[in-house]
Amino acid sequence: MAKVIACTEPTKWEINCRQKLQITELMAKSRAVDLKKTCVGVILFFPVADSHAVYCVVKDKPLTLEHIPYGDAWHADARLLRGLRRQDILEEEMRARALAKMLAKGK
Repeated sequence: MAKVIACTEPTKWEINCRQKLQITELMAKSRAVDLKKTCVGVILFFPVADSHAVYCVVKDKPLTLEHIPYGDAWHADARLLRGLRRQDILEEEMRARALAKMLAKGK
């Protein structure tokens, strides 16, 4: 009879579930940011390959982003990030919030 031992390393599935929970929590915090005062804490998604590159705004001036190694940990193209302005982030977040609000009404 085969002996079964417990795996001490988390499985890919467990890691994926944890990451989804963490990103959900980050998104909730991102939606709570008062955009009239700051954009620190806003989560940004940039489409890359079959997934997204995920970043968090950590500083308003100078605009500073932190890479979040979510999923396959893709990075956005450096040219895109260099040209990013605070106003771009605010506009994108306002669109995302409006879409979330519309989708929530449909439930």
